[in-house]
Amino acid sequence: TQKLATIQDGATKITLRPTQEQLVLPRIGVAASSGVETLSQKQIDLLKELQLHHYRIDVVPSAEDWVSKFSRQYSDSFSIGVPLAVTLRLSANYIEEAEAFVQLCYQNKVRLYKVLVLPISDPVTTDEMIAHIHSLKSVLLGVLVGAGTDLSYKDINRNRFDKHGFDFVSYPVHPQEHLTDNTTIFDNLESQSDGISSAVEMYMIPVHLSPVTLGKRSETDPRLHTAFGAAWTMGSILEFGVGKAEAGTYHEAAGTKGI
Repeated sequence: TQKLATIQDGATKITLRPTQEQLVLPRIGVAASSGVETLSQKQIDLLKELQLHHYRIDVVPSAEDWVSKFSRQYSDSFSIGVPLAVTLRLSANYIEEAEAFVQLCYQNKVRLYKVLVLPISDPVTTDEMIAHIHSLKSVLLGVLVGAGTDLSYKDINRNRFDKHGFDFVSYPVHPQEHLTDNTTIFDNLESQSDGISSAVEMYMIPVHLSPVTLGKRSETDPRLHTAFGAAWTMGSILEFGVGKAEAGTYHEAAGTKGI
């Protein structure tokens, strides 16, 4: 087989070879930066070149500054030219908070791709919120509305919820839950497609992965900005295709955790 490329990153050598297999790749997006408040024009121009599908932001209506933060991040997504993928984090006042979010979107004619509804204090979307999501879908016409978790695959497996009325189920992915060496991280790539296939079987609706990060979200892994990080990201996207994921949101837009 003809060699496509070889990536040498320290002691790790990764060889890419073409195959005859054809895959439908997921819609690829990026998350807003947790360390950069506003993107620079150079960062925006670079992100445009990637031809991304969406821009993830986290919206917490119970926070005092949520409207100003939302406005800044929507401005960045508008500049990049992609719609928002909103993770809407709701408290016990979820009805009022969801209504405030919808009103803000309508007032500003926000371009939305999807809304993932998550509770602030529970591992997965709760039954109470699920009952209200039908009304949320009735006003967000053309916008995908989903449920799931921002913790791990095991949480949607252990805490199963009613899928009816949702457009997708979502959970995050990272390869460093136990071991962090290069070889193990690459060896575990295939488990990503296995997890997606299992989630599809459990919920029988499209699977979205968000966020997808090289390291734990609370940590910064310098390998992200090396050939190793690029090769792992490529391998992950391919595994999402194998598992038939509908969408994946990778890394952050800028900063130490950014692309």
